[in-house]
This record gives sequence, C-alpha cells and structure tokens, in this order.
Amino acid sequence: VPANDTLADLELELLRDSMGASARLSQAVARVEPHYDFILADCAPTLGMLAINAMVACPDILIPVKLEPASLPGAVRLAGHLQGLREKVNPSIEILGVLATFFKETGTMSREVLGQLADLFGDRLLKTRIHDSASIGKSAGKGAPIYSLAPGQRGAVEYDLLTDELLDLIKNRETVASKQKGAA
Repeated sequence: VPANDTLADLELELLRDSMGASARLSQAVARVEPHYDFILADCAPTLGMLAINAMVACPDILIPVKLEPASLPGAVRLAGHLQGLREKVNPSIEILGVLATFFKETGTMSREVLGQLADLFGDRLLKTRIHDSASIGKSAGKGAPIYSLAPGQRGAVEYDLLTDELLDLIKNRETVASKQKGAA
C-alpha cells in the first residue's frame, strides 16, 4: 500500500494516542497476514511513531545505509533504539540485515564507510550493494518501481540480488530455528 500525504496526519494521531499507539499497524497487519508470504513496511529515515509502528508490525528490520560518513551515527542510533523496542514492546524485533546504498566503485569514501559498517554490524552487513544510479533516482522521483522504468539497468539487477539474499537469510534462519526446536 503506497504512502501518501495523509501519513503526516496519522503521525499526529498516533502521538496523541499514548496507549497502544505503537501497536496500531501490528493489529492491522495481523488481520491480513495469513494472506501474504511477506509484508514490507517502508519508512522515512526518521524514528517517529510511523516507523515504530512499522518495526513492531514487521520485526525483521532491514537498515539501508547511504555510504556517507554522516549516515553511520544514525544507523548506530537505530540499532540502539531497536534494542529498546525489543525489550519494551516486541522481543522478536531483530536486524535482518544492513544494506549499503549509493555505493561508488571508485569512491574511497564509499569503501571507508563500508569498512566501518562491517566493523559495526559484522555478518549483518549484506553482501549486496546498491550502487549510486541515475535510473534508481529517476524511478524514485517518479514514485515508480525501477522494474517498470528501467528493468534491465544495474539498479534493478541489484534489487533482484538483494531479494535473493534476503530470502536466503530468512530460509537459513527458519532452518536453524527448526533444528533447534527438534533438538529441544
């Protein structure tokens, strides 16, 4: 379900509703969840009530990080907030992966920030990198998926690779959980 301008009004409404505000989306998702394999909630890079609702409702968190030094503190802060939400609201919240975005092959800054992300997040840093791409920027500006505007471009291919990597992570996690249940 695509976002629109009424989300700003919803944010205010959620802020006024201190009781149960963080579970609003979770309740709505629970009603439709049986009909879907996956439910994704895309959020703005802020930590308001909309993002908190999304993290409570969809507890496998993908953290995209623009490969610029200014992005690192926000990623670290988010990881800390996730720990707090895990303790207070939903114990199943976890970082599924950290995605490096706006990667530049020849950029030393991209490589330095990527190294810092690896140091901070270890094996949670995904192998897939999303390169800085005009076609991704154009599709985002038009509010259209890259697959409809530039399906053969590098950005679309990288998002396919990301999807495969995330599905593998989920599958491996489910296999490990199943084995742990069997051993218990």
